[in-house]
Order: sequence, then structure tokens, then C-alpha cells
Amino acid sequence: MNLEMLRLCPTQDFETPFGYDVDGFTERWWHGSLTAQPLEEQRGNDYWSFGEEGNEIVRAWIETSTLDDSYIDFTPPEVVTDIAFFEVREKYRRRGYGTKAVEMLMMHYRKRLITSFPVDAAADSFWCSVGFIYHPRKDGADCRNSTTRRYDPLYVFDNRQD
Repeated sequence: MNLEMLRLCPTQDFETPFGYDVDGFTERWWHGSLTAQPLEEQRGNDYWSFGEEGNEIVRAWIETSTLDDSYIDFTPPEVVTDIAFFEVREKYRRRGYGTKAVEMLMMHYRKRLITSFPVDAAADSFWCSVGFIYHPRKDGADCRNSTTRRYDPLYVFDNRQD
């Protein structure tokens, strides 16, 4: 597996730098009204495309975020590196590409606390398999796809050690 990590740069308001209508990706995650941001806000994000032999296989959208104290056994730092969206192209799933892409992200985001808010049970399983730890909400209100992500389940990887 020769996965290459390519940083993408946004170029216009309300348009992510990812290609449109690429079969096998959830289009609303990458080009939906809920994820549309002005160019200035996009510049604070990192957008990554992982590919092999010219084929885009994995996408990742990384944001800087601050979490409140709503999760059990988790005292948030001032800022976390949040994997806001992460997706392996459908025909490449369950072949190790997602794991490899996360390993590459971990190398890039060393010395940071990294978070993810999975969208379903399969994603929960994936994040656990790559070393993320689940932190349930103190109020028991874990739910999927909340508009502010305020109630989504939280997974954390502490990448701050050497």
C-alpha cells in the first residue's frame, strides 16, 4: 500500500477543495449546506486527500476546536484537533486504507489531542480499532448527527506523548 497524503487548499467561499460527485464518497459531507463555510473560515481548517496511483481513496477534514466539560473522564484542554469528517471511498473500505490514513494523520498532528465524533456504530468500531478512546457524555445524551455536534459521541486519541 503506497498511500500518499495531499493537502488541499480552499479557493472560494462555501466550496470545499474536494472534487464533486466522486463515486463512493458521501457528497453531503464534503459539499453540503451544513458544512459550507466562507473562505476565511476554511483557511483555519486542514483538508487532506489520500490516494494511490491517482485514485482518491480517503478524505479528511480537520478543524481546531474547543470542547466543554461534558464528557466522562475527559477534561478538555484549551484546544483540540478535531477530525470533523473522515471517509474511506466505498470500494476501498475494510482494506486497511482508513487505518493507514489515520496513522499518517497521527504523524502529522504530533503533540496534539485529537478528537472524532463518529456518525454510526461502524465508525465507533473503526475509531476504537485505531486507538481512540470513547468518552460518553455526562448527561447520557449521546446522539448522532446533532447540528452543533454538541451531543455526538466523543472519541479521543492523546497524541501528546513522544
